Amino acid sequence: MLAAAVLAFAFSPLSHGPLARAAPAQSERAFFIGDMVRLVPQRELPFQPRETATPVLDDAGSRLYVGTNDGWVRCRFHGRTAWSWRAGGSVLAAPLLDRDTLYVASADGKLTALNRITGEVRWSSDLHEELTTTPTLSGGRLYVMSSEESVTGVDAETGKSLWKFHRDPPAGFTIRGNSRPRVSHGSVFAGFADGSLVALGPADGVARWVRPVSGTGDYLDVDDLQAPDEEARVYVASSKVGVVALDAATGNPLWTAPLPGANHVLVDGPRVYASGKGALVALGRADGKVLWKLNLGNDRYATPGAVSGGLLLLSLDRGPLIAVDAVTGRTRGAFDPGSGFRARRRGAGRTPQGEGRAGRVVGVSGWQGGGRGRGACRSGQGAARGAGGSRAGGRALRAAGAHLSRPGRRAGAVPGAAARARAAAGADRGGDPLGSAPVASRVALLRGGRSRAHQARGGTVLTASFRHIRGIGPMRERQLWMQGVGSWDALPEGMVLAQRLDVKLRAGVTESRAHLAADDLDFFARALPETEHWRLLPHLVDQAGFVDVETAEEVTVIGVLDAEGPRSFVRGRDLHEFPHRAARWRAVVTFNGTAFDLPHLRKLFPGWQPPAAHVDLCILLRRLGEAGGLKQIEPRLGLHRPPHLAPLSGTDAVWLWRAQREGDPAALRRLLEYNLHDAFHLRPIAEIAYNRMLRRSRMPATAMPVTERGALLYDVSRAVERALQ
Repeated sequence: MLAAAVLAFAFSPLSHGPLARAAPAQSERAFFIGDMVRLVPQRELPFQPRETATPVLDDAGSRLYVGTNDGWVRCRFHGRTAWSWRAGGSVLAAPLLDRDTLYVASADGKLTALNRITGEVRWSSDLHEELTTTPTLSGGRLYVMSSEESVTGVDAETGKSLWKFHRDPPAGFTIRGNSRPRVSHGSVFAGFADGSLVALGPADGVARWVRPVSGTGDYLDVDDLQAPDEEARVYVASSKVGVVALDAATGNPLWTAPLPGANHVLVDGPRVYASGKGALVALGRADGKVLWKLNLGNDRYATPGAVSGGLLLLSLDRGPLIAVDAVTGRTRGAFDPGSGFRARRRGAGRTPQGEGRAGRVVGVSGWQGGGRGRGACRSGQGAARGAGGSRAGGRALRAAGAHLSRPGRRAGAVPGAAARARAAAGADRGGDPLGSAPVASRVALLRGGRSRAHQARGGTVLTASFRHIRGIGPMRERQLWMQGVGSWDALPEGMVLAQRLDVKLRAGVTESRAHLAADDLDFFARALPETEHWRLLPHLVDQAGFVDVETAEEVTVIGVLDAEGPRSFVRGRDLHEFPHRAARWRAVVTFNGTAFDLPHLRKLFPGWQPPAAHVDLCILLRRLGEAGGLKQIEPRLGLHRPPHLAPLSGTDAVWLWRAQREGDPAALRRLLEYNLHDAFHLRPIAEIAYNRMLRRSRMPATAMPVTERGALLYDVSRAVERALQ
């Protein structure tokens, strides 16, 4: 009979030993605790600790790698800390172990490769977005999801970013956190907050198919997904509709099993296990029929699970670890570490590892059939997710990215007096994940009013921004605004955040002032996520290039508007002069340039590098609820084209190019007019979008004046004539 042992450091006068072991039922052996170690001292824990990163055990069972919310990654070797390394932000999801390398994704936007034996950094890649999932490794590439609803492909050997695929969040309420990308059947599968499942090409990130699985309304998130190699199916957990099985090749739905609040799915043998609001179910893998259902209690959620030896091992959020018979659904044992579990149970050998909310690592041994199970190894690759608010159970919400928390299940706790108020703020529809705020501000926002912090206007969005400072994410930036810290100059003398983060904040503000005084705006472009580059517009709009590219199998015309006025660059005439003109720009503004214009320009001019600041108006307008292409959006913003250009589209631009090659001079004139109208409309659209983002996000800054079109129309006509000469 196995013995029980508890190892805990005495950081608190309270007892943190395991609960008394209940007598197992006849012919059953309940698991018990083999080891429990406190990694984070009690005095350093936040007001309500939440550890979401799963510990990782190597194949030999001798080294355990643990990432915690304070940014530390520790290697435990035979019960002792062999090395420790600190990331620039919280470690929100499990590291990934592959041979001699440990890959760590952190909330400061960096993906780092460490030597797993020594902890030395092999490479670090800054993806400029809060990373919330465990990386997925396949074919020499890493795939990681961010809170900005972006999937990024990274070269595993060098850390070079290869591609990025982004979807805009929906306008309604969504769940805080992200599902981990999965690779199977030659595709990268990713789930998004808008309820879509997308199959991407691993090499280029191009969407092969996009399938909405959650319908319409709020809480559409695809919270988890599994893509087993042994069958051509993908299983997803949709918070809105339940569990959905889809064909991996086409995305066509095969069956749907209703489960309110579905947040995790696990495939093992003939069964699919899924958890949701107050329930754990087993479904038939072939048809989705319910095989058994276990009641978890009102509004309780389970963390991800692992299967081994006929038992499903998982835990209730902030509750005990439980073992459930995989065939019958009967509970076979339970253990509570004293503060509840937050991260996924990971099966490895005879000791699955779990992490408690209060920074303790627990090793559980001695359950029935304790060998390594096929399901346990596979399911153990995932991770609980979310910045402070994992989707594992707390079900933190966000209104168009502004994170809310259900009472009693608050996510994303920020240390400090203000954070202890623990009320979450909502923003109006669309946009960034802007976070927690005191109660008074929350009420004003939800009613559509403004808190006192947002009634004072002045300065620019940049001087009201804190997102570019290491450790300050969207939630904490929103919290600062709600506390009255509406700009760098409004930062008070006393601490406004936890001590370590407050030091970073003040150092970041000092550094920001210096860079802004030196007119070093590239610093902010590199530090901000690309989706936030619109904040730089007031400083760069007069030094930006507004660019539109036309193609017909190859780039044919490049239309630009900059400080020198509008100009067309035409293939066969002066296309080669574009890099010289673009070298003067400090920013580039496009419509869908992330996916279209910039890739074409990089291919055409391999030595050309665009400016660090890039504002993609397609992405920005989607966040503002503007659907459709540029020609559909322009009239809604009060911008109209001449009657002879209004009916034209991108397809017509291709035919116009072919017609001019066949000798029709009028076709080239029409193409240049069409292209330059695309380019010069980008400036007023950028200014309008900037002002609407201010109103929607309630950032304490001044609106931009919108450029008049009259003088530009005359300049466009002159530019067309020059290009035709």
